[in-house]
Amino acid sequence: MKRVYLLVLFTFLIVFLVFSCKSKLAPVNVSFITENVSESLAENESELQINYIYDFLDSIRTENENTIAGETLHKKQDLYEFYNKNNFQRYWADSLRSSDAIITLITSWKEGLEPKDYHLEAILDLHHYLLEHPDDIKTGSEFDLLLSDGLLSYTDHLINGKLDPKSLYPSWNFFSRNLPHNVIDQLRTAINDDQIDLFLQSVAPQTRDYKGFREGIIKYTNIVSTGGWKDLPDVNKIEPLNNSAITPLLKQRLYAEGYVVIPDSNRIYDLEFAGQVKLFQESSGLMPDGIIGKNTIKAFNESAESKLNKLKVNMERSRWVLDGELNEYIIVNIAKYQLYYLDSGRVIFNTKVMVGKDETQTPAFRDKLEYIVFNPTWTLPQSISSKETLPHLIKDSLYLKKNNMVIIDSKGQVLSDSGIVWSDYSEDYFPFTIRQEPGPSNALGRVKFLFPNKYAVYLHDTPSKYLFAKEERAFSHGCIRVQKPLDFSELILSRQDSNWTMDSIRTVIDSAATMNVRLKKSIPIYIMYWTAGVDENGRLYFVPDIYGRDERILKALGEL
Repeated sequence: MKRVYLLVLFTFLIVFLVFSCKSKLAPVNVSFITENVSESLAENESELQINYIYDFLDSIRTENENTIAGETLHKKQDLYEFYNKNNFQRYWADSLRSSDAIITLITSWKEGLEPKDYHLEAILDLHHYLLEHPDDIKTGSEFDLLLSDGLLSYTDHLINGKLDPKSLYPSWNFFSRNLPHNVIDQLRTAINDDQIDLFLQSVAPQTRDYKGFREGIIKYTNIVSTGGWKDLPDVNKIEPLNNSAITPLLKQRLYAEGYVVIPDSNRIYDLEFAGQVKLFQESSGLMPDGIIGKNTIKAFNESAESKLNKLKVNMERSRWVLDGELNEYIIVNIAKYQLYYLDSGRVIFNTKVMVGKDETQTPAFRDKLEYIVFNPTWTLPQSISSKETLPHLIKDSLYLKKNNMVIIDSKGQVLSDSGIVWSDYSEDYFPFTIRQEPGPSNALGRVKFLFPNKYAVYLHDTPSKYLFAKEERAFSHGCIRVQKPLDFSELILSRQDSNWTMDSIRTVIDSAATMNVRLKKSIPIYIMYWTAGVDENGRLYFVPDIYGRDERILKALGEL
C-alpha cells in the first residue's frame, strides 16, 4: 500500500508541472502510466475479454453484486449501457488513452472533488499489476470497468454535484442544471477523439464564479501545502500612516496570500500598503477603509485551509443550480448581505441588504417577484405579536398609538384598545392580530417586494437605515431589508413600463395610500447562501459562514 501512495504522490508532482501546459489533444509523458499494457489487446479485443466484461455487467444488472476488485461501483446501470454501445469491448486498452483518463481522475481535486472517490487507488494498483501481467484478461477487464465507472461518476458529479441538496435541505427547490443530451454518447465520442478533458470542462458549470473557484483551488492548495500563514495578534486600531510593530507581520500575511506587497521590517503603515489592505477588506466583505481593527484582524486570521474548504463547498453549490439559462433575474447572497439584479449575465444594480438573525435565519430558495407594494401595512406574525409586542403593551398602554399600530379581532374588525387588559393575555393565549399602518415608522418602510412563498419571506424597505453601515447585518426576523428600495423599484418598474419614474414613485409614496403594483412580467429571484464568490472585478471574495451552513456540506463531501 505504501507503494501506491508513493505512486500517487509522484503522479501529483509530475501532473502539476505538465498538465496545465499540455495540449488537450497531446498525451502526457508520465512514464509509469504510459507503458504499453498490451498492444495485442489494444488492436484486437479477444473473445474472452468481451465475454468477461459482458458476463460481469449482465450479472450486476440482475443481482445485488456491485463490486469489482473490492470497489463498490457507483454507476452500474450506466456502465452496462456504456459498454453495450461499445460491443462490450475495452475502452482503455490503449495506454496513452488510459493515461489521460487516469490523469483526469487524479486532477479532479481542481474541481474541489476527491480523486479517491473515483477508485483511483485501486485503478493504480491494477495498472501497476498489468505492467507485469499484460495478458491477464480478468485484471485487464477489472481495470477497464473501474476506470470507466470512475469517469462516469466524475462526469455525474461535475454535472449534478456529488451531494443531493434535497438530502441536506428537504425544502430545496432550485432547478437543477440541465443534463447534456446523451451524456454517455458524448463521453464515448470524447474518448474516441482523445478529448476527455475538453468534454469534462464543457459539462462543468460555466459561470464566472465557478471558473474563479477552480483557479482559487489551485492557488490555496499550494498555499496550504507550504504552511499557510500565522495568526496575527489582536489590535485596537491601526490607520494609514501609523507607526505599528504589527505592520511587518501584516505585510507578510498579505504577501503569503498573493497580494502585491513587499515584505519588509518597515513599521510605517504607508498608503501603498493601505491600498492592498483595502483590496483585502473588500474581498472579505468588509468596509474597504484601510483601517485595521477587530474585524479585519479576524479576516486576516482565517486560515488558508478554511478558504480552500469554502471554495470546495461553493463549487459544490454551483453544481446544484442552473447557470447561464436566465436573461433577467435577481440574486440575494445571504452570507454576503448583498442583492444583485442581473441582465444577460451583467450586474445592472446591486445594494446592501440585511438578513435574518441566527435564530430566525433567512432560508435559501427560488421564486418569482410578482408585486411591488408602496406604503405597505405590516401585519405582525403571531409569534412576534405574542412574544415581543405583548410585553411592551403590558408596560405601556400607548405603545400601539406610538407605533402607528391597530389591534384586530378574529373577525377582522379593528378594535379600540382602551378597554383591553393586556396582562390577561400571554404568549400562549393572544387572540388578536396587530397591524402597523403605512408611514415613515412602518417596519417595512415605504415599499416591499413580494414573491409569495411558504416562508413568508420578502424584500422590503426599513426605517432603520443606520444598520446598513454595519459590516455584519443579520438583524431581521427572516425577511430581507433593502438599502436602496426606491432605486430598486424604479429600475424594475421602468424596465416594464416607461410611465414609472422616480417622480411618479415619490408621488405615490407621498399620498400615504397603499398601492399594489403587479409586474407585467415576473422576475426570477434566487435567495442563495454563498460564502465565496467572484466579484465584478474578477477577484475572489470570502465572507463569514454566518449560519454555519458550510460545515454540513463539507462533512458530507468527506472533508471533515
